[in-house]
Amino acid sequence: MKKFSGYEEARTNEFGNYERLKLGPHYCKILEAKVEQLKTKDNKPFEQLQLKIDITEPDEQAGFYNRKFQEDAKLDALNAKWKGFYRLTVPEDNSEQFVKDNFKTLITSIEKSNPGYKWNWEENTLVGKIFCGVFGIEEFLNTNGDNIPLTRCRFIRSTENMDKIPIPKVRLADKSTIDYEEYKKKREEERESSNTSSSNTPELHKISDDDPLPF
Repeated sequence: MKKFSGYEEARTNEFGNYERLKLGPHYCKILEAKVEQLKTKDNKPFEQLQLKIDITEPDEQAGFYNRKFQEDAKLDALNAKWKGFYRLTVPEDNSEQFVKDNFKTLITSIEKSNPGYKWNWEENTLVGKIFCGVFGIEEFLNTNGDNIPLTRCRFIRSTENMDKIPIPKVRLADKSTIDYEEYKKKREEERESSNTSSSNTPELHKISDDDPLPF
């Protein structure tokens, strides 16, 4: 065989070699903040606050998203994308109350986490601020209709009493939620059922010790 370039730098998928972000609360920092003009599915305009974030000290996984970006850039520099974002709808006067409550919760949490900081309706002042990001699982449907679980920053809270913040409920693809432990048990049962079905599939030919090996 001829050795191909990039072998030493290539990543393995062996369990334990791939860093995963732990679920639950993490110290986070805002790297960029901007407001985007977007439209709903029915073509109604709205504004969205987009925060580019990373895990920060004293968190044990500080720099998580930067490491992921650097790894992806080594494999494909043109298509590497930053994966750490938190997005929230900017309320209008006629917005529903829960939209206003969510925005106020975000701002209050950042103010409490950064003594001396006072929100002044300028999103650029959020850059450099720390907060508690509560990470949980959200499911999304891919083009094949499969449920794909992704770890996302689900909520922003203050850095006070972070040790008391639990893992958030899992948000399923149909927008319903389920307790994490119940979800984990359900997934394990699905995997066991899938493995059992695979083991019961009839074999076309069972290789014996006398069969020639296929290589």
